[in-house]
Amino acid sequence: MDDVKLVFKPRIGKNEVYFGGLGEADGPGHGHAVVDENGNLRHLRDAGFGDRKDLIIFDDGKGKM
Repeated sequence: MDDVKLVFKPRIGKNEVYFGGLGEADGPGHGHAVVDENGNLRHLRDAGFGDRKDLIIFDDGKGKM
């Protein structure tokens, strides 16, 4: 993994991390993590192609943006 893109959203209390995309961190096939303001992981999807639901590693239902 060469690139990671962090997007801070303090107004809504969530931060997003994009990784592993084709050509750039948030490019096609990227992975995605959502972390709340307390550092709790809310959603994690691995990088890859195919059915995105199959790539979800963890989701507590509170990480959707």
